[in-house]
This record gives sequence, C-alpha cells and structure tokens, in this order.
Amino acid sequence: MKYFYNFDDLEDIAIGPDYSSAHGGWVKGDRIQVLLYHKERGTGSRPHRHPNEQFIYVLKGAVKAMVEDQERIVKAGEVIHIPSNALHNMVADTEEDLIYYVAKDTSFGIHGIPEDGKKTGAYIEPGLESDK
Repeated sequence: MKYFYNFDDLEDIAIGPDYSSAHGGWVKGDRIQVLLYHKERGTGSRPHRHPNEQFIYVLKGAVKAMVEDQERIVKAGEVIHIPSNALHNMVADTEEDLIYYVAKDTSFGIHGIPEDGKKTGAYIEPGLESDK
C-alpha cells in the first residue's frame, strides 16, 4: 500500500467521458476516494447521479453548480455537498479553467450515470464548441 501521493505524478484520466469533461488524478482508499479534477472553461457535466456521497472544494476558477433544485455559482474556497443519488451537474465558468478537489465514498466508482441515459459526451457552453 502506498501512503503518500502527488497529484502531479498520477495518471490524468477522464472521469466520465460519456457525460463530463472532467479529468485528473485519483487516489482510492478502503472507504474514501479523492480526486483532483480539471475542466476546461465552458465545459462540464450533463445532469447525472451516483449512489455515493460527494464533496467538492473549488480551488481555482468558478463553477455553475446544480444540485437537485438549487443552482448557483461556486467560487474558489467554497464547498459543494452532493448527497447520494442527488441529480447534479457542474459547468466551468467561461472565463477560466476550473480546478477542484473531490472526496467521495467508495460505495460506487468515480463515474456517474447520465440522467438522460445517453453517452453523448460532455456539456459544452453554446458558442464554445469550436474551441473544444
């Protein structure tokens, strides 16, 4: 078992390419998994769910976050709580790329399940499609 990690040394993996633009490094323990996610400006996830609870801490940038029936802009230094099975999505602000830290329990993997059931890829803000 390894006890010390550097996110810069971890493989950069797509965290849900069927519905999200998130990518980054991932460390999994027995009951907790942590991830350092990156999303390019104006990209994000389509609405999805997963049975594991999740906390998101925004390190850089801002994200338009929707959890169930609430939506707001979350900036660096703020935390988002996503209860298990809550419908949610996260889209990076169009001004700059987003970096955020995630802690999830290990009752399920790191991927979510798109609400529409389609594997059509990440959300991209209208007008930015040609940039991506």
